Amino acid sequence: MKFILLTHERELEKKNNTGAVVRGILKGDCELVVWKRREPDESLLSLLARQQAAVLFPREELPTQNTDSPGTYQPDPQCLFSYTHYVILDATWQQAKKMYRQSPYLQQADKFSLDNVTPSTFVRRGNQLKGGLCTAECVIELLELAGESESASELAYHYEAFNRALPS
Repeated sequence: MKFILLTHERELEKKNNTGAVVRGILKGDCELVVWKRREPDESLLSLLARQQAAVLFPREELPTQNTDSPGTYQPDPQCLFSYTHYVILDATWQQAKKMYRQSPYLQQADKFSLDNVTPSTFVRRGNQLKGGLCTAECVIELLELAGESESASELAYHYEAFNRALPS
């Protein structure tokens, strides 16, 4: 399982960006792609077009008016193995919604949602989506679902240390 962190440019400067923790631990299994509204990454577009990647996005946050989107929504955890890559929008929830809304290729891509997850422990940002997870927590959940417990545990350990070390 590989991860693509589609990162909003403002996240690159933030000391509390958990995507950096994910990249540091997963190294070759995680790629950073900076989101550019007018210049989408060609390799990402190719993975999405070939249905080798799914976008992690909460089902309840999807716009209801976009019913003609060709992308499918995978509610079943067994579908996790249908993809080689998972795209995670590495941004605040406000930024992630904007990225999704302004990127037709994300709207048309297959999507996967994490249901019944442990509540977030990331409290370094206010005004966030209720029930939402930070980037590192999303990756930990996906690794657990995929049976990659060792990688999930290692990432969880480093994420927790990072979260504790941040000033409140």
